[in-house]
Amino acid sequence: MASTESPAHPPQGRARNARVLLVIASGAVIASFAVTAAAAAAPSPWRSQAELAGMGALWVIAIGTVVVWRRYDSLAGIGLRRVGGRDVLIAFASGVVLMLAVPALAWLATTVTADGVGLVESATARPAQLVVLGVLTAAVTEEVVFRGAAMGALARAGAVRFWQVAVPAVLFTATHVAWSPAHTLFVVLPLSVALGCLYLWRRSLPVTMLAHLIIDAPLVVFALAA
Repeated sequence: MASTESPAHPPQGRARNARVLLVIASGAVIASFAVTAAAAAAPSPWRSQAELAGMGALWVIAIGTVVVWRRYDSLAGIGLRRVGGRDVLIAFASGVVLMLAVPALAWLATTVTADGVGLVESATARPAQLVVLGVLTAAVTEEVVFRGAAMGALARAGAVRFWQVAVPAVLFTATHVAWSPAHTLFVVLPLSVALGCLYLWRRSLPVTMLAHLIIDAPLVVFALAA
């Protein structure tokens, strides 16, 4: 029987590209972790400047990841695809449900660990402009790195769906280790798993970006109202 493989895309070529995509995703994850950790470790007098510099670095990482990814795979492979009305509705509904779940998760965290999560306090203690920029940066850059690149690379490498969601979720949670341990374990991890499942279902970064933005929207409201 004749081979059905396209001569332009032999199996060895696809395997090589899959390995390259894993390297790209790994580099983006490591860089994001380093930038986040460095910003969190900055002395208090320079914390705002460090956060601004960190956000700028995260945008560079996300954009660079997309540009390099495009050399080895389609933009659809990293989740950059057109969305229809149904996708928008799914993103909006998912974001609202997860946003409403945050207080319950925070309550669970404080009940189980007696460790205050402090989300509202964190938002109101920072300049509103910084909170708005931080929420927008997180919704875009984190989704590119941890959903688009990490999950996309694992998919191209043939990982089963469980690992496509679990590995990026754990890595994403690890980037928040400087936060309250209770918040990291009881809030960040479940939300990351949920966003991973949403991406696995729709394979669309605009969908998870919008959902992520809605989840964090209350922080903007608290900051503006402070």
